[in-house]
Amino acid sequence: MPDISDTAHSRWPLFLNAIATLDVHAFYSFPLTIGAVNIGAVDLYSEAPDVLSAEQLTNALALARVTALDVLRYALEHRDDDAEDDGPHSRREVHQATGMVIAQMGVSATDALLLIRANAFASGRTVRETAAEITGRRITFEP
Repeated sequence: MPDISDTAHSRWPLFLNAIATLDVHAFYSFPLTIGAVNIGAVDLYSEAPDVLSAEQLTNALALARVTALDVLRYALEHRDDDAEDDGPHSRREVHQATGMVIAQMGVSATDALLLIRANAFASGRTVRETAAEITGRRITFEP
C-alpha cells in the first residue's frame, strides 16, 4: 500500500485502525518463501506515501529470499526434534537428492539440504524418506 490514505484499500479496516495513531503512511509486505514453503512475511513501513522503485522492489524481494533461508535455517537448527537420524553427509540418497535440488533451484548444496530438511520437517517425514521421494521424482522443487 503505497498510500494508506487511499480509500480503495478499505478492505483492511482493522489494520488501518491499528496503525492510525502511528506515523505510517505506506506499507509493503514481502513473502518469505522457499520454493513452495511459505515461512511468513516481512513488512516494511514508511513515514511518507511512496511507490517503491523497480530497484527498491528488486532489492526488497532479494532480501526477503535471503531472510527466508536464514529464518528456515535457524528454525531447523534450533528445533527440539530427534527425527534427523543421520548427518547431512552420511547417506548416498540424501546426496543424490541434494544434487537434484541444486539443479532444480540453482542454490548451494547447503541451501539444497536445508530445503530437503524443511520439506521433511513440514511433512513429518525423515530426511532419508524425503530424499527417496525426491530421487523417485515424487517431490520436485522446480518453480
